[in-house]
Amino acid sequence: MRPYSIFAVFLLAAGMSGAAGAGQLVIGQTAAAACYKAAEAQNYSRSAWRTCTEALDEDMSRRDRAATHINRGIVAAGGGRIDDALTDYQTAIRMRPEIGEGYANRGTVFRTQKRFDAALADFDKALSLGVKEPHLVHFNRAVVLEQTGRVKEAYFDYKKASELAPDWDMPRRELERFTVTETG
Repeated sequence: MRPYSIFAVFLLAAGMSGAAGAGQLVIGQTAAAACYKAAEAQNYSRSAWRTCTEALDEDMSRRDRAATHINRGIVAAGGGRIDDALTDYQTAIRMRPEIGEGYANRGTVFRTQKRFDAALADFDKALSLGVKEPHLVHFNRAVVLEQTGRVKEAYFDYKKASELAPDWDMPRRELERFTVTETG
């Protein structure tokens, strides 16, 4: 059965906690389907990573292979294997540079490494290409902007994340820390 791809974003709200995984939806009983399910279920075990590695031996389209690298990267990052995650995201970007989730996920890794300029560039690229869950990208970008002293811009990204995902508490909690005053 031909796989169908759906992508999402790995979120690291503070440090390595708060992961929201997802990746490639694959229909059928394949390792790629199991890899997607592991990423979606936030199963970051070594066993899940091995399943994702096995998936890359399957016959699939270039797009689905890139998506599987993203999924394996999500599993690796969630399990604290940041170098493995970065390698997978970079591979996915080389294979399919038009897929925003590769940049969004790599940006999150850069954020955790305090490579803030690279993270912002990747978040901007991800948003320009389009991603399934832009609220996660806006939130991560807000975190980086705040960490680099760009508080006003951070506020607007937290606000955008909250608007895009009104039931998500994290951006609302961050916004509560801000006091907005009129000047002039």
